Amino acid sequence: MILRTSVPISTPSLRTLATTRLNDAGLRATPARIEVLVALDAAAAPITSPDLCDRVEVFGLESIHVRRCLTDLVKAGLVTTSPDGRAFGASHPLR
Repeated sequence: MILRTSVPISTPSLRTLATTRLNDAGLRATPARIEVLVALDAAAAPITSPDLCDRVEVFGLESIHVRRCLTDLVKAGLVTTSPDGRAFGASHPLR
């Protein structure tokens, strides 16, 4: 007799997906980079650096860390900038 159980398949968390995306891009998956990617993914539209800093300050990230992360993520092609360079958005959604 074969017993079949239904095991729910859980989707990976956004942080796990962000970690994978960073590793695939050749970047180290630091907590700051992960939180910045997750926050950008959660934004409905491109957001400015100060707005992003407000969203991730609960994780203890200072604005200089966020700006450094944005620079690295833009260079890696994971984040895009608006034509004027003031707003940032995820290149590809994590979901």
